[in-house]
Amino acid sequence: MSDATQSANDTTSSGASGLAGRLRSLLGAIDRNAERYLVFLIYTYLIFIIIAEVLRRFVLDFSSLWGSRTAVYAYIYLTYLGMSWAVRERTHIRLDALFDVVSDRTEGLLYILGDVMMLVFALYTLNYSLPLILTSIEFGSATQALRVNRAFFQFAVPFGFLLFSGRVIQRMYYDIQDVRHGREVYKGEAIFLEDDEEEEETGKTGSDTESDTDAGTTGGS
Repeated sequence: MSDATQSANDTTSSGASGLAGRLRSLLGAIDRNAERYLVFLIYTYLIFIIIAEVLRRFVLDFSSLWGSRTAVYAYIYLTYLGMSWAVRERTHIRLDALFDVVSDRTEGLLYILGDVMMLVFALYTLNYSLPLILTSIEFGSATQALRVNRAFFQFAVPFGFLLFSGRVIQRMYYDIQDVRHGREVYKGEAIFLEDDEEEEETGKTGSDTESDTDAGTTGGS
C-alpha cells in the first residue's frame, strides 16, 4: 500500500471519527437539554403574548381572543414537558419514607417498580389519547375561538406522555444498571433539607450561640 493511499485512509478514518464524535456530542446535548429548549421557547412565547395582551387591553382598550387561548394551550404543553423533565432528573414529588428502612438494593428495586408503574400508566394514556386525535383529524373538529383543528392542541397529551415514556425507560435502564453493579440508584436533588441535615444545622447554630454566650460571659467577668 502506497503512502498516499495510507494517508487517504487515515484522513477518511479521522473524518469519520470526528463526525461520530460530533454526532454523539449533539445527541448528548439533546438528551440533557431537549425539554429545556422546548420549555424556553414556550416560556418566551408566554411572556411575549402576556405582555402584548396587557398592552392591548390597557393601552388600546382591546384584547384578542386568540392570545389568551393560545397561552392556555402553550401552558398545557409546558406542563407535560415539565413532567418529562422531572422524570429525567427525578425531581417529582414522591413518598420515600420506606426507602429509609430498606437496603440500597431493595431501594433500587422499589425505584424500578415505580418506573414500571409509571411506564404502564403512560402507555395506557397514550393508547386512549391517540384515537381522540385521529377522530378530530378525520372529522375536522375545530376550536370555537381559533377555528384551528383540535388535534393540534390535543396532541399535547400523547406528545407529553411519549417523552415521559422515553424518560422513564431511560431512567429504568440506569436504575437496572446500578442495581446490577451494586451501586446506589440516583435519587435526584433534594428539594427540602433532610432531617439529619436540619438537625445538624440546628445543632451547629445552637453550638455557635452557646459559644458566643460563653465568650460574652467570660468577657464580662
